[in-house]
Amino acid sequence: MADRRPYLYDVFISYHPEDADWVLDWLAPRLRQAGFRVATEDDFVAGAPRIQQIAAFIEQSYRTIAVITPAWVTSSWNQYEASITITEDPDASRRKLIPLLLKPAAVPAPIERLVRVDFTAEKRWDRQFSRLVRDLWDVIPPPPLPLPRRGGPDLAKIIQRWRWWLRYHRWRARTAAVALFVAWVLLFTALRWPPFQMGVGWQALSFREQGAWRLTRAGNVLLASSSTSFLGCEGAGLWRSADEGASWADVPVPALKFDRASQGCVLAAINSFASTPASPETVYASTTDVGLLRSTDAGLTWARVASETLPAELWQVVIAPGASRRLLVAAQRGGVFRSTDGGTTFQRLDGSSTCPQGAGRVGSLSPSLSAGSLLATTGIFYVGTDSASTGTSSAGLYASDDGGDCWEVVDRGDGRYGYVAMAAVPGRQDELALLVYDAFHAQHEPAYLLWQFRRGQGRLRRLWATSNAVRTLFVDADQAPRWYTVTDLGAIVRGPMDRADAGGPLPPILRCLLPPTCDTDMAADFDALPPLLLANDQVYRLGMVPWYRRLWP
Repeated sequence: MADRRPYLYDVFISYHPEDADWVLDWLAPRLRQAGFRVATEDDFVAGAPRIQQIAAFIEQSYRTIAVITPAWVTSSWNQYEASITITEDPDASRRKLIPLLLKPAAVPAPIERLVRVDFTAEKRWDRQFSRLVRDLWDVIPPPPLPLPRRGGPDLAKIIQRWRWWLRYHRWRARTAAVALFVAWVLLFTALRWPPFQMGVGWQALSFREQGAWRLTRAGNVLLASSSTSFLGCEGAGLWRSADEGASWADVPVPALKFDRASQGCVLAAINSFASTPASPETVYASTTDVGLLRSTDAGLTWARVASETLPAELWQVVIAPGASRRLLVAAQRGGVFRSTDGGTTFQRLDGSSTCPQGAGRVGSLSPSLSAGSLLATTGIFYVGTDSASTGTSSAGLYASDDGGDCWEVVDRGDGRYGYVAMAAVPGRQDELALLVYDAFHAQHEPAYLLWQFRRGQGRLRRLWATSNAVRTLFVDADQAPRWYTVTDLGAIVRGPMDRADAGGPLPPILRCLLPPTCDTDMAADFDALPPLLLANDQVYRLGMVPWYRRLWP
């Protein structure tokens, strides 16, 4: 800590008369220009005892700079100046003595232990002088700060003094800055002044479950499922809310349990849900390992749909809105299956002769078809092939308006697209939002693209594109419909259906930027048009939230 006593001088320079020209013409003027009060032997009182003057000037100075040369080392007066300085600060804790090596010399032992400022090379004088000034600023209290005024110090000197003041008082300045910042945040937060006012952001509901990755709404009920293979048979794997997301309850589903050779008893994961507004109490769920499940009480209890036709590993299930007993199911390893009796029986469509001969542009589904996504709209089934099918004769988007017997290829995907997700546009017959994966995208080009599609007209315009993985697509029922997507990095984007590349960001889920990335899904909310969002193992609703919730929901 610097000595608090008042001093007449900041620096006393100890030097040999042989070096007086350099000290008085080069060093001392520059130190004075830097703002230091400098004393030398030229300031001694004429006629006074030299030994008393040396002791008085050293005692009245914050620091002593010893300009060391061979002549200085052999001078008894200079040695006396050094010994007085060292006596005042024997452990060098106050850095009372600063050695400045001007010429190579054998430095005395008491000074050898101190770090020196090396001026032996003239080309480094300016750099070493800057270092000397910086070190002096650390320990010498700065003079009063000058203010700009006519006839006062110039701007350069004002800046220099402020730098000196801030360096000397840096800990106090930092503490004061932090205190002012905290006070500003607390005050503006309490008063809800910008930028801490309420704003649009994601408000987490009461739901938070590890591994949650699918969300659906069935009438007035919300259901969420988990990628449960890591939970053994102890976890629930399914949760239900009957009060619009205010509270959630575990739903035990014994039908999800199965034995895996490498893990023992585990719970299968639910890959997708399907229900219709006309019959919301009937909900179907496709699973990873135990086939198709069905609930007839809006998700309270579940039973496995017995079928010798359906495989155990399913990807997606959809229900025709106008015919709730007509189902379409896609298997994980190929195969599209249809039921017309609510799941009592199933028929495999790909590779079957379901369409009469000579039906024009339509036909049966190819036996090599591998479905990536399904969609059921009023009167129409859609099947989009996955990215593994790109480049094959069966790749494309298929549509059937007779319940799945005859299929028409309505989009070939340029021979490079896999169909990741589809969403019908409410109020617009035959119009879809198509989320596709470009299997042949270049390194710096977007891999996922969102298209506006109309049957009979094809892809009308590109709505959005990204290089990040996307699995979620939703279209609201506004008079001017809007689409929503979520990337695995938590970026939520919304845009109009009728404008190309017009998507704009909603507040993101920043947690998803950290590994591991987030599984995401969306489901229709109850009163508001923006959908509910599942991300980061939580369910969110878009609304007005405090500023800190906008940063970290």
